[in-house]
Amino acid sequence: MTEDFEQLANNGMPAEKLANVFLKEYLHGKEIRFPINPFQMLADMGVIFTFRPFKKYEGIYIPAANEEDFSIVGVNLNRPIARQRFTVAHELCHHLKDAKASFVCTANPQSEAERYAEDFAAELLMPSSELRKQIEVYQCDGCIDFDGVLKIADYFGVSFTACLYRLAY
Repeated sequence: MTEDFEQLANNGMPAEKLANVFLKEYLHGKEIRFPINPFQMLADMGVIFTFRPFKKYEGIYIPAANEEDFSIVGVNLNRPIARQRFTVAHELCHHLKDAKASFVCTANPQSEAERYAEDFAAELLMPSSELRKQIEVYQCDGCIDFDGVLKIADYFGVSFTACLYRLAY
């Protein structure tokens, strides 16, 4: 990777923009295929991920201790795959922008770093430009019905709730 994502984020780049800069660099000009595979992104970046039966956490990020070490992401194996995908995208943000700090991530993020990672994950998995295209396909009289939200969520490989939240906000 040529971009310094940590510096971009620390210089005030919004999470959504950081996700798009990352996607552009990661894809090297190739067309985006949906649903995006955040597991493959982590693997391509040399981050080890594992599934664990966490009771209180969605995921964890443990940075590499030094150049000879590797970063680790833990994902709650008790959660649906759509939530796991979102968690991995969230932890990817920590890897890009918070590579010197460990994070234990809950379902309701409170800190600024956690909210930033949530916004990054939403944009990474459901890029605004593609979301607008999907809205055009499924809207009727300026609204999207339940079935439309389900279809858009399926297209992006995210939960109904994540998609609905993204559409609403």
